[in-house]
Amino acid sequence: MGFFSINGKVFRKVLLAGLFVIAAAVWYSFQAKTIPVFQAEEEQIREITIVTNEIAAETEDGKKLEVYRWDPGTIYVRKGEKVRLRFFGIKGEEHSFMIEGTDVQGTIKKGKETVITARFDKKGIYPLICITHHDHERQGPMVAYIVVD
Repeated sequence: MGFFSINGKVFRKVLLAGLFVIAAAVWYSFQAKTIPVFQAEEEQIREITIVTNEIAAETEDGKKLEVYRWDPGTIYVRKGEKVRLRFFGIKGEEHSFMIEGTDVQGTIKKGKETVITARFDKKGIYPLICITHHDHERQGPMVAYIVVD
């Protein structure tokens, strides 16, 4: 049976190698970053305020003219962007509306706020149409345009 002996010089080398391995492991544990498999980012929602407005005038012969409109009249949105449209009724008692090319529709009442969230996944121009004031006989057309690029 053989006997294994370690002299002082070999012992120091083994000890130093062991300390080096331990130090490297400690250093690596502080450097290693976990990489998430799935990282759920909170989606940003841009808010846009739209108000109902009325423009009134009188002709020279005393005839009153009125037209309703959305302010702003044109809204720019990036393709795929999620937006929260905050409609506020200023003028007119009630405005039923729809966004052409989408399923979005609703009603805005004077002094009240109507909020809808939408995402436009295709480029194009989406008319925001007031159904209540859709033609000249009904003080319209009350149309704004949502431009998606």
